[in-house]
Amino acid sequence: MNKEIDIFIRLLKNNIQIKFGRIITNARDCQELSERINDQTKRQISSSTLKRFWGIIKAPFNLSKYTLDTLSIYLQFTNWDEFIINSEKENHRYSQLEIWDRLKRGTVITNKSLKSLKYKIGSKFESILPRRFAEEKLEMFLCSQKTATAFIAPDGYGKSTIVTQLTEKYFTGPNARYPNDIVCLVDGSILYNLIIHHEKITQLYDLIEFDQKKSFSTVFCKNPELVKGRYILIIDGIDDIYSENKKIVHFIENLLNIISYYENVGWFKLLITCNPKIWRLLSDRMLKNEMVKSLWFDVTFQGKDDDIINIPLLKKREIKSILKKNHYPQTFDDLCFNYPGIEDIINNPYSLHLFLSSDKPDGTISDIDLLSQYIKNTVLSPPYSNEKFSIIKSYFTLCEYGKKSVEVRKEDLISSISTAYDELIRIRILYEYSIYDEYLAVDTYVKFSHNILFAYYLANMLIKENHLSINFMKSIIVDYNNSRQLQCNILRNVIKILFKEEQVELLKNIFSIFENQNLPQHIKTFNKPCYVMTNVIGMEMRKNQKLREILIPSYAESESGRSLYFEKYFDVDRLVLHSGNDLDFYLQYNQSNEAKTYIHTMKFIQYFLGENMEQCKKEYEIG
Repeated sequence: MNKEIDIFIRLLKNNIQIKFGRIITNARDCQELSERINDQTKRQISSSTLKRFWGIIKAPFNLSKYTLDTLSIYLQFTNWDEFIINSEKENHRYSQLEIWDRLKRGTVITNKSLKSLKYKIGSKFESILPRRFAEEKLEMFLCSQKTATAFIAPDGYGKSTIVTQLTEKYFTGPNARYPNDIVCLVDGSILYNLIIHHEKITQLYDLIEFDQKKSFSTVFCKNPELVKGRYILIIDGIDDIYSENKKIVHFIENLLNIISYYENVGWFKLLITCNPKIWRLLSDRMLKNEMVKSLWFDVTFQGKDDDIINIPLLKKREIKSILKKNHYPQTFDDLCFNYPGIEDIINNPYSLHLFLSSDKPDGTISDIDLLSQYIKNTVLSPPYSNEKFSIIKSYFTLCEYGKKSVEVRKEDLISSISTAYDELIRIRILYEYSIYDEYLAVDTYVKFSHNILFAYYLANMLIKENHLSINFMKSIIVDYNNSRQLQCNILRNVIKILFKEEQVELLKNIFSIFENQNLPQHIKTFNKPCYVMTNVIGMEMRKNQKLREILIPSYAESESGRSLYFEKYFDVDRLVLHSGNDLDFYLQYNQSNEAKTYIHTMKFIQYFLGENMEQCKKEYEIG
């Protein structure tokens, strides 16, 4: 009989832990359980009794009928005897199906995240059609034995739009493809807000501090027969959870612990979105852990940004469909004929959104033109244009031009009701969100609706308030060295603006920034700024033949230009787009044997890519 009682007690413990939401392992768990039991049953049972019941305290202990009855009542049985009778019939209140269904409490998290993401995405959500590659990737991932996957791309590629569309189509919409799967979508920018408001949804706490002993899923891992489908966790915007690098690293390490825990667990799937910088941080922490790396689906852990990014730019057929859906007056072919090079601009989802939001283009068009026109049509247009501009200026002053943060407290930004501020929120230049502290006080924060918009506006503010010079460019590298992503985005915008304004002399000498380590000693590396600046300069010269013919000879003449533009970050694609003049200019100023070998090798590649076998043979013979 004692053995039978032991079986029922183990069953009692298991059911209590399932209802409680985690394995009971310490005094804090027992105290919390005591409070829940007292609140629900109106019967007192002390935490010390529970500690002895779970063996946390090793002491002589005889289970009383009162204790067993109280624990059974907590499980909504009349008493201990009824629990035994129903156990024998395998007819518990917390049946296997109901245990799994309790995870559906996370639906409220998904609903709030969908609402938040759609608000930030705005009209772009309706203008961009679902992307076939993303749907195919999700389908293959769900069918695979892998645990995790990621959408990795810079800002503007539509990561949030993709996961929002996938969530609705596959899991939550009226005609969802997998309605029996449980999805928990988390908008990274409001993660802490969600945790504070939904403290009983324990799976959220796993994201901050994973402890497998207390994890909501421990019960299912130990009892796989309780699993009734798949649980898909989607975290959009890991970049937006923290601004401090140290905290981001801790979050990533916690995420990797979660993935490791679900090795060989087919019912759990994790999907994240992030930019290449965050993905590199994640990859660095897996260099020595091949097991964790093996759990990822369709991602690349090493290489340049182009190798890591796995969201393709929009294809022609996609752009055509979007233009048609949005009733654009010109066809895609007409646009390409009237505005050469426009395809390379609007194949980025955010740029396409700006294009559709803008007036009809006139003259040369670029991403800078689109952003400029968008600002003019929103911030600088009636109503309240002066007031809106003033609020934006105050915003940048408060966040110290992005050096301090990319968000400000609403209370600091506006001291009273402002119709101009409401207008900026309405047109989605800015958006706000709230964070609650431990004393239940609330702070509302404000930030730009898109990082691309923020970096462009910031670049313009910096240019307006500083003299355009080499020292100004150097100050960007120095001042934003602790925020590499923002540093690179500012540099991209400033250089594009320099090309637009044809600031020839500054562009001629721009590589002198890096001559003779012409930066402060505490800037230990500037490989990333070098790469970004050289890449943008190369791309802009492709579009501007006039400036290209002026700048190439200057870069060939200077030591830093030869080293950076022609050697270290040489763009092989330019060999196909242009003749070998670039290389000839280089050779005028460097006649060393190494330089000659290098140049003839590059020319060989040029002619090979251009399928000019006769010239290939000549360069081969020279080399």
